[in-house]
This record gives sequence, structure tokens and C-alpha cells, in this order.
Amino acid sequence: MGITSDQVKLSSGPVESLYILAGTDDYSKSAMETKIENRLRKDSDSCDVVVLDATQTDARSVMYEASNPGLFAERTLMIVRRADSLLSEESFIDFLRDFTKKDGPNVLVIETQASTAKIRKLRPVKMDLPYENQLPGWITGQFRSNGKSITDDAANLLALLCGRNLLSLSSEIDKILTAYPDEKRYGFEHVSEIAGPHKKDVIFGYLDALLEGNQKKASLLLTELLHFKTEPVQIVGMIRWRVQQMITARYYMDRGIGEANIIKKMKLSPYLYRGFCSKLRKYPIRKLLAGYDLLHKTDLQIKNSTQDKAVLLQMFTLKFLTC
Repeated sequence: MGITSDQVKLSSGPVESLYILAGTDDYSKSAMETKIENRLRKDSDSCDVVVLDATQTDARSVMYEASNPGLFAERTLMIVRRADSLLSEESFIDFLRDFTKKDGPNVLVIETQASTAKIRKLRPVKMDLPYENQLPGWITGQFRSNGKSITDDAANLLALLCGRNLLSLSSEIDKILTAYPDEKRYGFEHVSEIAGPHKKDVIFGYLDALLEGNQKKASLLLTELLHFKTEPVQIVGMIRWRVQQMITARYYMDRGIGEANIIKKMKLSPYLYRGFCSKLRKYPIRKLLAGYDLLHKTDLQIKNSTQDKAVLLQMFTLKFLTC
């Protein structure tokens, strides 16, 4: 039979005859297929992999291929990509129902974007891309699976650099783990040193322009961030993180604490934040709190209004620097 769990485990029990992978997360689909292939190769003397594109073949051909054993291998993993049109055919659904009842040499994986009522009884595995606000949690989970951990600000930065491209995120995580193999916990400095150099420079440049009160520079770099197709809600999250830092640092400054001790208290990188406090002098705590309130309103507008999101962000930048 099919399966229901989002986290499919193949470490024990037999490999299923049918897997329907439904959703927008192509990275997780590919990872799941690799797990199935590795398990088949482990449990049998030989395994072939056949990949079909449903937009270039028909249901009858897929059913024929899936029903017949391979000529040269004990097991065959057959992957059918972009199969949405096939899953709209009742005859194909009937075939899949029968296929799950047979204990043949073939394992069939069906990739589809949508999970419709027709395939519900076949128990598809939902594999949708995480939303932007779920990305840091996904990143934390990837580090945990490697026996490591990552700080919240580092996970947020990595999410901002890569967006919802899980292949890119996975690649950057591998780079970080390879660059610092002996670290147990990864921080902001590890991510900023390794990941997404060009986009990272734009992000830091925009944040510095806000800190410096440079309206023209901030506006230009925000435009470039949007050109990178950075999600507006991610940009808001990045600004919120920086303004929170500014508020905390200003609070300490007003109590006579020096920059070195502020950096230590806030667990910031001395290399990245040298001179941070001197730039903050133009921002009294009252102005920072007003800016944070403005950011909250902008966030709500971006999520709930039909106004152009890029315009809303540019308006925020202008108002923040002039409030």
C-alpha cells in the first residue's frame, strides 16, 4: 500500500510498491527517490532506475513499463515525473490501486504537483516547499540531522540568502559544514563568511545604509535585493532583526555601557560589528521604537493589502530614515 507520513522512513520494513510524491518540493522528492534507490540496491543483487516524463508519454505506456520486470536487474525503480495529467485518468488510478496489491519486482514513484481527492485513498506523501517563515526551522533541522546546531540569526540569514530554493540551501549548508567540520554550533559569522557572497554583500550594504541613515544608498540596494527576487516578507524579517539589534544596543548605550561590552553581551561578531555603536548615536531609543512600529505596519500591509510590495518597502525605507 501507499504511505501517509511526511517523513518517510525506509530504515526498517519492506519498500512499498507505490509512492506518490505530491507537492511543490522537488528537492525532497529527489531526496526520497534516492533513499528508495539506495534501499533497493542494499536489499537486492541489482537495481535499474527508469525515469519517464508523463508529458512525453501516455498512461498505457507507463502501465506497460510498470507491469513488466526489467531484463537485466532483479528490481526496477520506475519514476514518473510531471504525472498530473495521468492522475486525472480513472483507468490509471484503477491501475495504481491494483499495483499496490501486487508483490512484483518493480517499485513505482509518481511525482505530482497537486494532491487531489482521486488519489487520497492511495495515501500520497505531501512534499510542499516550506513557507518563508518556516525556512529557519527547516535549516535548523538540516543541521540537527548532521549532529550540529545553528543559531537563530544564522538560520535567518541563510534563509534570506537562498529563499525557498531548498537545493541551494542544502548546497550552502554542505559548504558551511565542510568549511568548519569541527564546529558543533554554527553562528552568524560562519554563514556570512561562506554563503551567497554577492547577495550577502547587498543585504549587509542595505542594512548598513539604514544604520548610517543613507537614504539614496538604502533605496538603490533595496531595489537590487528585489531584483534578486528576494521575498518582501524575508526583507521585512531581515530589517526586523537589525532594528531589534539597534534597539538593544541603544538601550545599553544609554546606560553607559561601552561598545566592546555591548558586542559581548549581545554575542555579536567583533569583526562585523566594530563601529556599530558609533553609527547608532543618531538614533535615540524613541526613534528606533517608532521605526519598529512602522515596520510592523509595513509587514501587515505587505501580507494583507493589494499595494505593490516593492513600493511599500521603499516607503518604509524613506519613512524610517526621516521619522
